[in-house]
Amino acid sequence: MLPFTFLNQLTMTKKYLVALLPIVLSVTSCKKDDDESVETVPVTENIDYTPYATGNYWVYERYRIDTGGVETPLGIYDSCYVSGDTVVNGNQYFILVKPDYLNGSNENYILRDSLHYLIDLAGEIQFSSTDFTTVFNSYYITAGVGDTVAAIQIKMENKDVSYTVPALTSITSDMVKRYNFYPAWSINGNVRMMHTRYGRNVGVVSETLPFFHIEPFYTERKLVRYHLN
Repeated sequence: MLPFTFLNQLTMTKKYLVALLPIVLSVTSCKKDDDESVETVPVTENIDYTPYATGNYWVYERYRIDTGGVETPLGIYDSCYVSGDTVVNGNQYFILVKPDYLNGSNENYILRDSLHYLIDLAGEIQFSSTDFTTVFNSYYITAGVGDTVAAIQIKMENKDVSYTVPALTSITSDMVKRYNFYPAWSINGNVRMMHTRYGRNVGVVSETLPFFHIEPFYTERKLVRYHLN
């Protein structure tokens, strides 16, 4: 059986999360009298889709989702946290610790924000709060010689969608990894998707975990509690 992860596990390391979206609002001051002009004062609101600071953590419960969309909690919990930061080539990165779904060991994800894009240590984009048109990555998965399993595309979708998990209801944007399976591998559908939903000022609120192509269900982590400094 061939497992599929959020990143091409044949050629890439696993990576994740962070974007900062400043929005400029205008606030109108009160008029002192009818002859005075109205003064407009700009105010900046910071919307942080992965608010990283040392000591921040997120706890998720795993859910199994069947072909009818029925969600069953599995009673398995995964804790993710920011262990610190580091500087590489003059850029500050945060270290996000996450448990590996397949073997249970913790893995470090080295990430930084770069002009509304989440960038990993290899310079690859893992999330954007503003770019919903670019295909960030595309490649093929093969099994054996000349046997193509699926064509993969990764891009942002589902901008500003309300999404509910046990911890809260949040406005989210979704990094989608789309598998277009070749006929020999499409036993459970030609197209299957993995979602990583980022909530405003919360971080990742849910993510699809690796799946086997012969199994029709998905497993998702859903946020049940979190702490931000």
